[in-house]
Amino acid sequence: MSGRPLVTVAIPLYRSLRFVDSIAANVANLEREDVEIVVSDRHGLDDAVDRLRERLAGDRRVTFRQDHDGCGWIDHYNHLLLASDAPFFMWMPHDDRFPRGYVTALVETLHEDPEAVLAFGRMDARSEDGSPVRFSSGAQATGERAGDPVERAVAFLASVDQGVPFRGVFRRDRVVAAGLTLSSSCPLGDVSWLFALQFLGSFRFTESTDCIKVFHGPSVTQRLRSWATIGGCANAMRSFADAYVPDPGARARLATAIRSWQRREGPHFYAGQLARMLRVSARWRRRVRKFFDRVLHGDS
Repeated sequence: MSGRPLVTVAIPLYRSLRFVDSIAANVANLEREDVEIVVSDRHGLDDAVDRLRERLAGDRRVTFRQDHDGCGWIDHYNHLLLASDAPFFMWMPHDDRFPRGYVTALVETLHEDPEAVLAFGRMDARSEDGSPVRFSSGAQATGERAGDPVERAVAFLASVDQGVPFRGVFRRDRVVAAGLTLSSSCPLGDVSWLFALQFLGSFRFTESTDCIKVFHGPSVTQRLRSWATIGGCANAMRSFADAYVPDPGARARLATAIRSWQRREGPHFYAGQLARMLRVSARWRRRVRKFFDRVLHGDS
């Protein structure tokens, strides 16, 4: 590609060998010529990047980056963001599926609304065997309103499935100019980053396009370790509010909203993770959530 790309699509790899076919299909579905596709592996734990290099050898839009520093996923994502020179940017998870026209639809949405900082579509969820997983498509998770950024942030915290817009396209120039990167102190870096992004502009939900999130089954140890992340995410949100909201009264309001989010999201997160791990019904998920409410907060 000659000249500056319009969009960078970054595909971070980590033990991605079993997803090579899906990644290659996602790249083939990126029909734009003005897109830069960056495939990056910072661990070298399998030969996924070498196989992709062979599969995508004829696509001049694709570049490959390899290192063996073993950095965490947040540092990896931040590195890819800061290395780009495109005005629009997207992280594309290696195990999700993105149809033809997905990126184009989101870029067009941002062109139509200069105030918006991010555009995203619906997200359907599937288990590894292809069966549906109960999951909100994301229309509620927007903070999708113009006007006061504090109001947007409060609305975002009150919404569900806040991570869905993380699969959207955003204005990289605006984000980098504001110094906004994912917080390395927060394992739920996507949610805290999306919270901070509310202070840079509104989100636009684009109903005409969607992607598929595939839920895999990590070990019980991994899930139990991840349950301790809600407090760290709340702390990261408070730090972002301190950095981007100068008014003390507005920061106090955000602090209250963050506490409410933390109180609500803890049981919700525990119940959702346990239900997916056990593949139980929505009815049992509600019962699990009530159990955690009682254990954590003494609710009856």
